[in-house]
Amino acid sequence: MNGDLDLIEKILRKLDADHNQQVSVTFNMLEAPLVFFNQVFAETAKPETDRKFRSIVDDKHAQRLLEGLLKDENMELLHAPNLLIMDHQPTSYSSAQEVIYPTDFIPPLENNQSKPSQPIAQFDTVAPDGEQPSFREVGLTIELTLWVDLYERIALELSPKLTRLIGHEDYGQGTKIPVFWSWHINTIVTLDPDETMISRGASSEEQKEIFVFIQASILK
Repeated sequence: MNGDLDLIEKILRKLDADHNQQVSVTFNMLEAPLVFFNQVFAETAKPETDRKFRSIVDDKHAQRLLEGLLKDENMELLHAPNLLIMDHQPTSYSSAQEVIYPTDFIPPLENNQSKPSQPIAQFDTVAPDGEQPSFREVGLTIELTLWVDLYERIALELSPKLTRLIGHEDYGQGTKIPVFWSWHINTIVTLDPDETMISRGASSEEQKEIFVFIQASILK
């Protein structure tokens, strides 16, 4: 009897127009040598399907592909967050090191001392889009909003960003400033309940690529 009541309650909640559904969204971000991904993609595709890369694949193929990639010693899993998100509600995620750095310098003042003075760091100039002046998050950040559409299709408005500190540049007189590299997606995509989105792009490392697997499922 209790089981029947639970089932009825689930059905009523699903039919309630004011009930916002919860969605589990999983990201798998990997880095791999060039060409390797295409080889594994073709190997894991079913014979009757297209073996060329597609940005949206069914969940089963995505799982086979992910497992095949992770078996290789040259593959690196960079991040794998799982986010629980309410329908229509924006969500933010950050797994990053906070780096504060100067964006400008005042030249050193001349004086009579034998040792030259150092430039004076400034922290109040312009910043890249989405960043505060003189501040960067080195790692993975995600901005995400989703909507559950008809037939449980999920529309995702997402903006993941991977940032790396790749070195320092000499500003002069021994003063160095950080050099950053970023990989950023800003898009809207719609997924069926059994689909996974795959994005790929160049890495900061030569002869390597970055891949992101994005899968969303409605919690029943």
